[in-house]
Amino acid sequence: DALLYCNARSKAYGLDTCYSYSSKTMSGDTCKKLESLVYNSSKISFCLPQLSEWKTAYFAGGSSSQNYYWGNDTADIATINQYAWSIYNCKVNGNKTTHSVARKKPNNWGLYDMSGNSFEWCWDFVGSDGHYAIGGDYYWGADDLRPNKNNWTYGYLSLSAAGFRVILHVPKK
Repeated sequence: DALLYCNARSKAYGLDTCYSYSSKTMSGDTCKKLESLVYNSSKISFCLPQLSEWKTAYFAGGSSSQNYYWGNDTADIATINQYAWSIYNCKVNGNKTTHSVARKKPNNWGLYDMSGNSFEWCWDFVGSDGHYAIGGDYYWGADDLRPNKNNWTYGYLSLSAAGFRVILHVPKK
């Protein structure tokens, strides 16, 4: 569904699409599989970020040697709670669900929910069917909120804590 959204958004803005496929398998309104999927990086289009692009956005261009964009302390739950929805403030208070965007502090580029709330798909493949699921979600702890914790899941799964962040890809000349 994320890739179909990216193509639709590109078309809505009068741009080329970067994802092509020969056919799609649907289950109701949900896309389960895109056959012969190809990503064309030569197009100006909306797409899922590469893992490296996502991490650059996470750290807002800053040092990736830290555990989080706000600091390094994995045991400082009070600070984590200022920046992320996680097991520390969702399981405890019974709000075991995603939350509205921008209710926690952003990173230095003003991007919200880069950690916690919902993990985000990246384009990079893991094996033949998996994609990176990065950033942690509302039910994950401090270790899984770190961007260098490369979690992954199958791209065809529909998960309540899965989300995606779209970027506008402009090819290098």
